[in-house]
Amino acid sequence: MYSIILLSYYSEKRINNVFERVSKALEIEQIPFEFIIMDDGSKDNSYEVALELEKKDARVRAFQLSKNYTSHYSKFAAFS
Repeated sequence: MYSIILLSYYSEKRINNVFERVSKALEIEQIPFEFIIMDDGSKDNSYEVALELEKKDARVRAFQLSKNYTSHYSKFAAFS
């Protein structure tokens, strides 16, 4: 199984598109995956979009950091 990590910072308009494109490619190749969306303290609706996607698809997990910690911290949090 592949774990795809999407670091999100002010990405509300791109999350669904990225998920659709990546999942479609993996499904064609019949590769099992999980999609981890880590919102790095965005003040837009990125986390809410990720939560909606999580409700629709069991392969999605959405997390949110309390503030912007930079991509390095976000990656380590997602790996955890």
